[in-house]
Amino acid sequence: MRPDNAEKHIEEILRLIGEIEGFLQGVSFDEFEHKRSINYSVLYALLLIGETVKKIPLSFRAMHPNIPWKEIAGMRDVLIHDYLETDLEIVWKTVQKSLPELKNELSKILNE
Repeated sequence: MRPDNAEKHIEEILRLIGEIEGFLQGVSFDEFEHKRSINYSVLYALLLIGETVKKIPLSFRAMHPNIPWKEIAGMRDVLIHDYLETDLEIVWKTVQKSLPELKNELSKILNE
């Protein structure tokens, strides 16, 4: 169906996005910023999303250039290596704007 289990990885990313949505349901930015159990959970899920993206074959990613694969993997690298410098406002904006867009695009791929 999809090369090298790409479908399995996409399903995992969608599951992680759902986890993030659950962590943030009814949560304000102020609460996200100050409640470590929430922001750590979100950051960890983002790390896992980035790690999962890296497992998707380059050939498959090339077939779907509308998805910012490199940026997603890059965010994982920034979060893991520069975690002390993590700007939670940028993370918040990412999960509020970019994750719903990513969820939509990945869902389209699964429905092809």
